[in-house]
Amino acid sequence: MITLLKIKKSIKIRAIKTKSSNPVNKLTEAQKKLNIIITTSTLNEAELARYCRENGYDIAMVKSLLSECVEALAMKEMNVIAESHKLAEKDKEISHYKKKLDRKDRALSETAALLVLSKRPKPFWGKRRKINHL
Repeated sequence: MITLLKIKKSIKIRAIKTKSSNPVNKLTEAQKKLNIIITTSTLNEAELARYCRENGYDIAMVKSLLSECVEALAMKEMNVIAESHKLAEKDKEISHYKKKLDRKDRALSETAALLVLSKRPKPFWGKRRKINHL
């Protein structure tokens, strides 16, 4: 039996899911934050206070947005440096394994050549018989 309460709960759950999972909403929030940071970065304290009053923002929130942005950029830069070090290590490892594979390939080729040369061809008609002259 479907009740109004169940319908109301399902509508709320759907609204929460669509609101949080919608990447457009997340993007617009990020754009708003970036716009706030850009517009307030050049303002002095008095201008910042006036801007916050006009737009309904808190000064501490604007300053925390700026510090979060700086931290995020620093972390991104550190991650890029760490990734480049990892890639350099992987390249060294790959070149080491390539050299090792080439060395083993040459050794295998040499071994195969020695095996082929060590065997003497046998005539296909069989052994030769010695003819005894009486």
